[in-house]
Amino acid sequence: MVVLSFVRINILLMVLIARFVLFIYSLISKLPLRWLYVFADIFAWFMYHVRIFPVQKIVRRRIAQAFPHESMTWKRKVERDFYRKASDFGAEFIKLISWNKEEISSRLHFTNIQLLKDLLEQHRYVVCFGGHFVNYELFTVLPMHLGDYGMCNYYDDTIRSIYPELDQWIQNLRSRCGSINIPISSPLRAILKLNQEITSDDSQLKGFVLGSLLDTRKVGPNQQKASIMGEEFPLHYGTEKIGLRLGAAFVYAHMSCPERGQYEVTLKHIHPDEKGSYMKSYIEELEYNIQQQPSLWLMWGAS
Repeated sequence: MVVLSFVRINILLMVLIARFVLFIYSLISKLPLRWLYVFADIFAWFMYHVRIFPVQKIVRRRIAQAFPHESMTWKRKVERDFYRKASDFGAEFIKLISWNKEEISSRLHFTNIQLLKDLLEQHRYVVCFGGHFVNYELFTVLPMHLGDYGMCNYYDDTIRSIYPELDQWIQNLRSRCGSINIPISSPLRAILKLNQEITSDDSQLKGFVLGSLLDTRKVGPNQQKASIMGEEFPLHYGTEKIGLRLGAAFVYAHMSCPERGQYEVTLKHIHPDEKGSYMKSYIEELEYNIQQQPSLWLMWGAS
């Protein structure tokens, strides 16, 4: 009985903490973005000049091994720009909850959305691979451009048992523009259920895009080691297997940032190797994306 009461108190405490954090978050998100950028600039300066965090050593080491032939001046500039972009990502993520769908759409521009529409017409399903660039959270605006087709995105539902309100908040945040949340703990079941509804005409959708960011250090099933910019990453092959099962086409979403707070995505149709795998093409496109604007890649400092 005492143990049960202690567990209930812990759960109640975690719920209260989650509510408090979300309340503070919603208040801060009301601030103008230009104010949040001021705080982002201060934080970026602090991260670059006040070297007290382990992540700073990680960032320098990874940039150095990824670009061994570049000058020290160039590497320091990439490092400094990385802190700026990562801090901007934090500011924009805080502001994200206050933006309506039109404001979100005005921040992320697809340069060749017709390619995606054509592939959807031909295959019904498209797997869209990407990387952890700023600002990947804006990708959930994609359904606004797809008409009769939807978009599925993975979300980490492992926090549901501990922070159910935070779990629901994340789902609401990512589904505002019509994106369908797929729990990462059991994605196949949810996707096959949606596929069954589409093929039996029980859904208003004609097909969907399955978005997936593969460059993550979280381990799990269907993952293998791969070298990205001189560093080993556990790439997850689960999405590829699902896409192959659905007969989907595969694309890569190339992210760029022409100016602060504005992002562009260019979609590239990728093809399998002789073994039928899309991972080689994905890594090539990801590395090219990183080389074009290395400061946009958030994984320099990921542990």
